Amino acid sequence: MNLNNLYYFVIVAEEMNFTKAAERLFISQQAVSLHIKNLEKELNVQLFQRKPYLMLTKEGKNFYNIALNILKLQQSFYSDTASHPVETIVDITLGISYGRSYIYAPVLLRELETHLPWVKLNISEAPSTQFLEQKVLADEIDFFLGISPIHSTKIETINLDDEPLFLVVPKKMLTDELCRYIAGTTHPIISEESGVSLSAFPDVPFVLPSVDNRFRIAFSQYASNVGFRPNILMESSQLNNGFSMALDGVTVTVIPGTTYRFQQKHTARELLDEIVFFELVDVVRSKVVLAYNKTRQLNDVDNAFIDICRKVKFI
Repeated sequence: MNLNNLYYFVIVAEEMNFTKAAERLFISQQAVSLHIKNLEKELNVQLFQRKPYLMLTKEGKNFYNIALNILKLQQSFYSDTASHPVETIVDITLGISYGRSYIYAPVLLRELETHLPWVKLNISEAPSTQFLEQKVLADEIDFFLGISPIHSTKIETINLDDEPLFLVVPKKMLTDELCRYIAGTTHPIISEESGVSLSAFPDVPFVLPSVDNRFRIAFSQYASNVGFRPNILMESSQLNNGFSMALDGVTVTVIPGTTYRFQQKHTARELLDEIVFFELVDVVRSKVVLAYNKTRQLNDVDNAFIDICRKVKFI
């Protein structure tokens, strides 16, 4: 008897609805139904009455109590011995870039602990999406979270989110230095809703991501299109370096949308009050993707993990 089937049965019994149970388990309704049918076939009893509405049969009610006890004993065993039976734990290795692991890893670990407690997520960090591509093709990792476009045609991708670009400007630069460069009393940059014109920042020092970073490439293309050459003070492989220096009032920097949302939530309000965010309009948005080797045969756990990545909010 499969412990996963027991867990799925308990969730369906609690929800009394296959659709809601599937949403809670982050797998398809068809997969939930198949697990229940397999369990009924194995036990040679009908656990649920399907019509006119879903409800436990007499045997189902009895088995619900048994299943709960088995799962409680399992959890108790884990707690007492701090060990897990090999056959009940599934490992997934996920690659994430250095600059994003602090955003993605905690959220995914929390979601898996809640919805897929038998899955152990191993995080493998790498400098960039290019390195992650190499790792997944070498079967060193199962999946990776990266930025499109992906170079190899041997990798399957699933779009998770679009990434706008934001300019982070210290307010003291906006009020002191930039006023010397802005002609007149009004200028299109003073609008967070409509975006910002880079022409207002000809001499302001910039800290930018390293040249091979996807967001740096997008920003450079955008700057080239509008005829702007940033005054680059520093290039860094860590996006947080530029943001920290902007908080200190030293430089202007560029960050992706995920980092923007994360910092809005986690940075102290008194620090955020010292900077202004402008979304860069007309930038080709990068896409955050979940990627895996096309040769990988996806199983139920893989599909459940993919569904979690699709639905979860990374802030």
